[in-house]
Amino acid sequence: MIKEISFKNYRSFKAKQKFPIKKVNILVGPNSAGKSSIIKLFGLLKQSTMHPQGTETINYKGPYVDLQDFKSISHKQQSGEIGISFITDRTLIDDGHFEGWGRKGTKFELSVRKNNYIKLNSFYNSSKSA
Repeated sequence: MIKEISFKNYRSFKAKQKFPIKKVNILVGPNSAGKSSIIKLFGLLKQSTMHPQGTETINYKGPYVDLQDFKSISHKQQSGEIGISFITDRTLIDDGHFEGWGRKGTKFELSVRKNNYIKLNSFYNSSKSA
């Protein structure tokens, strides 16, 4: 399970946003605050990790969400990178191309680029109990 997710330059969010994830999560806020964008981010991650070409490209259109292209998910349709990071609470992420990666408490950082490629880094903090 994802324990924490953060992102920047994603849809209505320019500055870095960080959210702890629990078994049950409730998103509240006014219309157009970004609640649906947060939910769509999970679908985007899922369908991109299960993409037939592997984890090198982002899959904007798939079984979970249809987000068109990079411009439609970047803040104010700007160029640059969208940063996404998440921390797991398991040794393995159980599906897609991430299977077998990481250990408990591993932090994954993805940079989604305009050319649709993903740069992936993973970090493990052995001094921190997850």
